[in-house]
Amino acid sequence: MFNSATITTGYRLTDTGTTTADPNGFYTAHIPVIAGSTYTYKQNTGSSIILRICEYDSSNTLTKLNKYGSGGTQTQTITMQANTSYVIISSDKRFVSNPPQFEQGSTATDYTPYGQVCTDD
Repeated sequence: MFNSATITTGYRLTDTGTTTADPNGFYTAHIPVIAGSTYTYKQNTGSSIILRICEYDSSNTLTKLNKYGSGGTQTQTITMQANTSYVIISSDKRFVSNPPQFEQGSTATDYTPYGQVCTDD
């Protein structure tokens, strides 16, 4: 669900869900989620960073800020609120080269590039 091709760099989200200039920051495009469902974010950052996963309703209003700070492998499991329509993830762009995984469910899996893979069976 995390598509590094659609991030905006040079900015990050604040604790109120607005953007502010930050030469090391990034934020994602809107990532649609299912209200009430569980999602897991996993990334090996290598050093301490601040991660914000902001939940928004269908009116584009910030409804919840999920803020984490840690180094090394960061795994966070979040249950979306009943009115959450999408999330925006914001953190430090230096770690996008080691792409994060954001997926539905409570189990963190290894990184898979954004998109779908089809095989002939």
